[in-house]
Amino acid sequence: MFNTSDLIWADFEVASARDLKAAGTLRYATDASTRAIILAYAIGDAPALTWHADGAILDWDNAPDDLRATFTRGATIAAWNASFDAAAWNYATLGFPFLPPERVIDVMIQAGVSNLPTDLENASRALGGEGKQKDGKKLIKLFCVEGANPHEYPINGSAFSPTHARTSRRRARSIARRDPCRSPNGSSTGRSSISTAGA
Repeated sequence: MFNTSDLIWADFEVASARDLKAAGTLRYATDASTRAIILAYAIGDAPALTWHADGAILDWDNAPDDLRATFTRGATIAAWNASFDAAAWNYATLGFPFLPPERVIDVMIQAGVSNLPTDLENASRALGGEGKQKDGKKLIKLFCVEGANPHEYPINGSAFSPTHARTSRRRARSIARRDPCRSPNGSSTGRSSISTAGA
């Protein structure tokens, strides 16, 4: 078993000419037009941070030092709908080290096993949270689908990059911590186990 402090909580925002629902996760992530443009992450209990390259594809050579060091030490990636984030990590980035399935935790599956809703909005609300950011879908469409430049939309760009992505990470981490089948330190109470998933 592991502690939540051994996790990298991750959430990618990805831009692509492909339609995710029509293509499916793997075809979407491997399409030549697809690029991970924002990674919101938190290491253990540390504050959520965002890494972006002003709309360019994320390159491991420019990864934040804390992210690189933690991944190199063997940390596990935790994400809501982790198959998407694992596919983005492995196929929609430049030079990222391969992320094997055994190093991925899907918090959405953990929520479902605990009889919580498997959508982030309702799982957050079921545990007394605020739900997702109200304008999140609109901002994702503007920057990830329509390809708007954050510098041309400074209010929306700053709202999308640090706030939207960090808020999603905080919600998923909060759900994992408050899961009724998990103890406060993140270890299992024996009623469920964290599931792993990969691309």
